[in-house]
Amino acid sequence: MDPTTVFAQDDLTLHLVVKVANPVEGTSLKAVWSVAEVAGYEPQAIDEVPYTLSAGENSADFSLTNNQPWPVGKYKVELYLNDQLVQTLEYEVQ
Repeated sequence: MDPTTVFAQDDLTLHLVVKVANPVEGTSLKAVWSVAEVAGYEPQAIDEVPYTLSAGENSADFSLTNNQPWPVGKYKVELYLNDQLVQTLEYEVQ
């Protein structure tokens, strides 16, 4: 799977793979998926997914699934590390 920031409406499951450099056991991650600019929708959180790294683990695969085509527009996912916002990634559905 190649990294991308543009998805088709029928890509029903979206993935965000996060790698953490030198994590310690118990490091917490959280992905907050949100609508940014989609016709007919207010900007709002869609889903919030927490994850705690186990010993020896340095990555997490967050996913967001929809049972119908995604509305065309702009979205974002905010990534938190130990409850601190570290990155906001924008993506589009076309």
